[in-house]
Amino acid sequence: QLIRAADGFHVWSKNYDRDFEDILAIQDEIALEVGRALTASLLGRERVVPVASVGTESPDAYDLYLQAIGERATYSYGGLQAAENLLKGALATDPTFLDAKTELAINYMHQFKTGLMERDDAMSLCSALTTQVLELRPDDPVASALHLFGEVAGHNGDRDPQSVLETIAKLETLVADNPGEYQIRLLLSELLQAVQQYDRALVVNYEASRLEPFNARIHYELGTLYLQTGQLGSARASLEESLGIEPRQPNAYVKLAQVNAELGDGVGVVRQLLKAFEVDPRDHELPGSIALYLYDLGLVEEGDDFRDLVFAFAPTSEIAYRLALRRALVTGDTDIALDSARSIVEDGIGERSPVFSEAVRHLMRTAAADGSVEEVTAYLERYAPGVFDINAESVLPKYRAAQIAAFDAWYVSLPRDELLRRLDVILETAADFGVDPLKDPRNRLGVQALRGDIDAAITTALQDVFVQPVTTDLGLRDTLSQNQYADVVSDGRVRDSLSQWESQYSAVQARVRAYLAELSETA
Repeated sequence: QLIRAADGFHVWSKNYDRDFEDILAIQDEIALEVGRALTASLLGRERVVPVASVGTESPDAYDLYLQAIGERATYSYGGLQAAENLLKGALATDPTFLDAKTELAINYMHQFKTGLMERDDAMSLCSALTTQVLELRPDDPVASALHLFGEVAGHNGDRDPQSVLETIAKLETLVADNPGEYQIRLLLSELLQAVQQYDRALVVNYEASRLEPFNARIHYELGTLYLQTGQLGSARASLEESLGIEPRQPNAYVKLAQVNAELGDGVGVVRQLLKAFEVDPRDHELPGSIALYLYDLGLVEEGDDFRDLVFAFAPTSEIAYRLALRRALVTGDTDIALDSARSIVEDGIGERSPVFSEAVRHLMRTAAADGSVEEVTAYLERYAPGVFDINAESVLPKYRAAQIAAFDAWYVSLPRDELLRRLDVILETAADFGVDPLKDPRNRLGVQALRGDIDAAITTALQDVFVQPVTTDLGLRDTLSQNQYADVVSDGRVRDSLSQWESQYSAVQARVRAYLAELSETA
């Protein structure tokens, strides 16, 4: 029966007397009948309403598929792994279940984003699965969107600006033709964010929230976009609404930690990261993030407790390499820091977290200090050929990040005209993708310092950088210690601001230490 809730009017009813084996066919039939009845009731005329089919004749396969969607909704390590196993079970039961193949492709894409899989492996599997679906169902909108996204996101991110913009246009067409398919909107939103078109991404998700007000992922995406655009109150509200719908989302807690960092609440950062780890204890990156944050606050002993978890879970992971380097830098152990940086380079560690660029930054800063930039450059080129080929038509993101990290050393080792030429190449490349790095005041300060525009750099430091809470950049002290900032820091007003920054840093450090001590006492 279909009853209008407002007044109790009986809109439609029908009896179904079938064998239980036909339950999925009956489900499709009921959905079609309800769609027709609603159309007649709302629009005053009956028409055929397109309804998504179950896609399998096996109730067992369909049950596993629905369970997988529920697990995937958390976007956690544990949830994605459980969903993968459930989907493989569904496909073992019915190998022709195309919706399960599409969902498995979605799962692999999120496994890459979450750190469970390498990019190449995830994209290869995603491409293979969507190809199979499109061979039998060439107009499948979700499989088409996944295939398009995989093509532009593949090759370890080595892509040209035009291909990104063309993919955005194709995804926009798919969204217009299939407004109710949120997976397409999600992929479109991600690419729009990659090229800093946050307003357009917000519209995509606003429209989705009207269609699916109880979709936790949509509220999560809105919260992320509000965070990126500095609307912190709205970011918190959307993320909390997302968690109200699906409380097992570790990523939503991580985003709330970032909101707290922007608000200057250091204890809130740790509290939210601990909640993320509580709901997703299989994710070794979460204790790694806590350890990194505590190391940046100079809380080495406290950070070691979480580092030990990473080394126990995943001793060869990117975050484990990063922790070894960061701890050595914080404790001032120069030998271990150099060994850790070299291990990152020689072992070919990637850039999911910025570990490779951090290693390059440390090696090049050390080289600039002892006059060995030429030798260290040759060393890096030997293990990462083309890492400093600034003029290459396409550059891996890992290498581009390393080039940006090398400017601290290039400032003291390159002729000035070559330094500025390389800086222009970096900025022009970003512009080709529609990205303006100078919107971030810290990037703007760095570029102004490299160019020698000291008055502008001082203004940026005083009016845009130091006004931000210390928790937004715990490494600011180290940044300003580099050679290009010497004339900026020599300004009395900047020195006073840096002194105030140090006081705020100490206050946050003390509060976080006390919070962790209290937790330890009550544990």
